[in-house]
Amino acid sequence: MEVETTSFYLSIGSNLGDRLTHLKNGINDLIAAQCEIVLCSSIYETAAIGMGDAPAFYNACLFGRTSLDASTFMTQLLEIEQKNGRDRSLIGINSRTLDLDILFFENQVFHSDHLNLPHPRYRERKFVLLPLLEIAPELIDPEELKPVCEYLVQAHDDSEVKKLEISLFP
Repeated sequence: MEVETTSFYLSIGSNLGDRLTHLKNGINDLIAAQCEIVLCSSIYETAAIGMGDAPAFYNACLFGRTSLDASTFMTQLLEIEQKNGRDRSLIGINSRTLDLDILFFENQVFHSDHLNLPHPRYRERKFVLLPLLEIAPELIDPEELKPVCEYLVQAHDDSEVKKLEISLFP
């Protein structure tokens, strides 16, 4: 019997410790949790915006599939973050070993205290938009029904986002 799956786009980031290893561990944990990772962007390095002199982030975007519903998938991502050392008890924006954000879950539009789809701030973040557009240049925002590439042009984010010559996969 074939299991029905739902496609997703994730943003993955780290700015503590061995950032590359944290990203790889997060992807391996997603795969171990029965997620199929279909595409992975390059890794981009970005200053930790609004975090003083915190270490720079490594960021990437993933496209994949899961058999889970959106809420259960979000819970799974939080567990993977925690397993990889993420401390969500800290108040405000903080450094993190691993950050996993659902950008899109199929074409669902959903808002609750636990989950917002699409991700509410992806449209203003170059460190999300650049890797996302690398793997999905024709992507349409399911809420505003606009090409995602338009948000990159409109973004007021003037941070430097540097594409790195390292890969998440050998």
